Amino acid sequence: MMGKLYGIGLGPGDPGLVTLKGFRILQVADVIFAPKSEKGEVGIARSILRQILPEKECLELAFPMVRDLRQLEQHWGEAADIVAAKLAQGLTAAFVTLGDPLLYSTYNYLLEALRRRNAHISVETVPGITSFSAAAALANLPLVEGDERLALLPAAAGPEAIAQALKAFDTVVLMKIGSRLPQVRRLMLSLDQAADAVFVSRAGLEGEAVVRDISQVQDDHLGYLSVVILRRRKEGR
Repeated sequence: MMGKLYGIGLGPGDPGLVTLKGFRILQVADVIFAPKSEKGEVGIARSILRQILPEKECLELAFPMVRDLRQLEQHWGEAADIVAAKLAQGLTAAFVTLGDPLLYSTYNYLLEALRRRNAHISVETVPGITSFSAAAALANLPLVEGDERLALLPAAAGPEAIAQALKAFDTVVLMKIGSRLPQVRRLMLSLDQAADAVFVSRAGLEGEAVVRDISQVQDDHLGYLSVVILRRRKEGR
C-alpha cells in the first residue's frame, strides 16, 4: 500500500507558531524531509524541527537557488524520486518548509514532480503562518480592513510592477527581498513612501528587526528573510 505525503508549514521561525495539526503529524511521521541549506548549515526549517521534536531524524533534499530550468527540474526530479521511494514502502512522509507550503515554497516544485510520477499519490497539505502575517503582527499593523485590497509581490517583480501595485492596492507586501533591499529602498524614497514602508527582518528568529521607515535600514544584509509592508496613506491617519 502506497504511503502518504504531508506538506507541513512550520511558520516564519518561532517554534511556538507551528500549528497543533502540523506538530501532531510530525510526531507520527515515519520520515521527515526538509530543504537543504546551500551553505552546508542546518536549514531554518530543520532547525525549527529540532526545537519541537529533537528526537526526530530529518533527511535533507537539495533545491539549489539557480535560474537554469533544466538544472532545477533535474534536482526537483531527484528529490521526488527519494520521496517516492519512501512512499512506495508504505511510509508516512512529511516535508517541512518555512511559512506556508503553498506560498513561494520549494514544496510546490516537489509536489509537481511527484504528481508527474504518480498522479494518484496521496497528499495532504497543512498550512502554516506566513512571514508577512508574522511581520504584520510584530508591527501591530493591519493588513487590510473593510473592502480594502492587498497585493503580494516578490521584490524581483521590479520597480514598475511594484509602483503599479502601490497605485492600485491599499496594502502592498513585498517578499523575497534578499539582495534587492537597496533597490526597494531607492524605489520607496523616489515615490516619497519610504516613511510608510514597514521593514521586518527575520520575524520570529534571532536577529529579528522591525523598522517603520525603510530609509533607516542601512545594513543591506538584513534583506535576507525580510518583508516590506506598505499601507496607502489615508486622510485622518
